[in-house]
Amino acid sequence: MAGIQSSLSFTTPSTTTPSSIATEVTTNLTAPMIIAHLTIPHLLSLPDPSTFILVSSGLAFLPVPLYPVYCPTKAGIHSFAVALRAQLGDTRCRVVELAPPYVDTGLDAKHRVKTIEAQGGEEKAMKPMGLEAYLDTAMEGLKREGELEVTTGFSEMGAGVWRGAFGPVMEQMGVKG
Repeated sequence: MAGIQSSLSFTTPSTTTPSSIATEVTTNLTAPMIIAHLTIPHLLSLPDPSTFILVSSGLAFLPVPLYPVYCPTKAGIHSFAVALRAQLGDTRCRVVELAPPYVDTGLDAKHRVKTIEAQGGEEKAMKPMGLEAYLDTAMEGLKREGELEVTTGFSEMGAGVWRGAFGPVMEQMGVKG
């Protein structure tokens, strides 16, 4: 599961509940961290190399006001992937972040019309990448040795800008994430 994406407005409290916000944060950010906590020791005990995959989003790098909870949870997953990768740097366990762009799935089914309207209508709105095309791209990226983030489209741009801006700082700090 890649997560939960709700469209809500903090200026209109009736668009969500505290419980819904907590569920989105738990599903998108807390649960992957707990899974890592429970899984990484096993992966480290294996005699062969292993890969731990985290799913963020192109929206980890581009906060969109329609999704004020989803975007920061996916940014948190990106940050966690970098930190976990650094912690596991000298082990046989590789950490890869899948950062999909806008893909045609049911994730935004409840608010796709609202998203299209917010972008100025059907003619101007960003078109989602087909699921099959994304899966082909993701599988190719996962096969590439040394790949840190598997990205395409605007997620590739966001990850590239992030790496370009923060990579030198991380290197200076001795962080290999």
